Amino acid sequence: MKAAYCTDYTGAFMDSICRHFAKRGFCVIKPEYRRGRLQDKKADKSIQQQASQYCACQDGRGVIRTVFKKERTSAGALYRIDTTKIFLAGASSGGTIPVNIGYYRTQAMNDSAFPTPPGEPTTMQALGPINANYYVGDTNINFRPYIKGVMGMWTGPNIPYSLGSTGHEADFFWQGANNTYNNQPYIGFHGMLDDVFPYLDGSGAQNFQFSKPPGGTNFNYNATTNCLIDGFTGSYHLDTVNNKRSNTADLIQGSSLNMYNILNSLYKLTELYVDSTMGHGVDDGDDFGIGDDLTTPKEDTWLYMVQRGATFFRQRAIM
Repeated sequence: MKAAYCTDYTGAFMDSICRHFAKRGFCVIKPEYRRGRLQDKKADKSIQQQASQYCACQDGRGVIRTVFKKERTSAGALYRIDTTKIFLAGASSGGTIPVNIGYYRTQAMNDSAFPTPPGEPTTMQALGPINANYYVGDTNINFRPYIKGVMGMWTGPNIPYSLGSTGHEADFFWQGANNTYNNQPYIGFHGMLDDVFPYLDGSGAQNFQFSKPPGGTNFNYNATTNCLIDGFTGSYHLDTVNNKRSNTADLIQGSSLNMYNILNSLYKLTELYVDSTMGHGVDDGDDFGIGDDLTTPKEDTWLYMVQRGATFFRQRAIM
């Protein structure tokens, strides 16, 4: 059997996605992950949101390693999963987890995607390495060669602002032609009207800023001393060096279109499905062209996405 790994988006949606994959012969694991709740009222990205995204990616990697360990060391195999054929899928903020696992290969890449001010503690020092030893699965378990594909739904990658502003986004994901497991095939689903993960860059639509350090006695959304690793002392900050004196961005929050263009430029197989009237997530009438009116039930669209994703994954599994 093949393994599909789904992160959560909304209960009904992701439950349905996972059931449809399971009906097609995939063994599905749908884990929970850490997430941040403290949002900046100015709509900037708070320290808790950024830290929780990093921690969620630690959780996703830990889940896969744990499955590997339980499957390969338990008598008779615990889950009956073919761990040589693993697929990752997720939506919205949950979709950043499989994107991170599939394409952010090193700690240095994650440090660039979760930047802190020069000379201050890094995200790794405050929250632990991206392949943290918090889980049953040991950190020396290498699952990357067995990831055969990634499915992203209205989500996208974090890309260093300096690369995106110069048109070199693909450089961030390039690691040489001889790296067999450099990047995985990708299938994406996105709405052109998405205002959370904007589909098109346009006039800087994908640029976002971290919360600025406050003035006076205002609450500091840019620093925290909570939920950090044992032994860490002091405060953990986000790097706002670009926007302290100007209005430039700190990171680019990409979309499935970014992944499509990046992977195409790196000669990796990718498919992209776009709905011209869809926002962030699927509503009735959002159908990627499969319906003949504006009333296609969203459940039908969920099924269509799984059908396309399952076909894509099966093709990857036999290659």
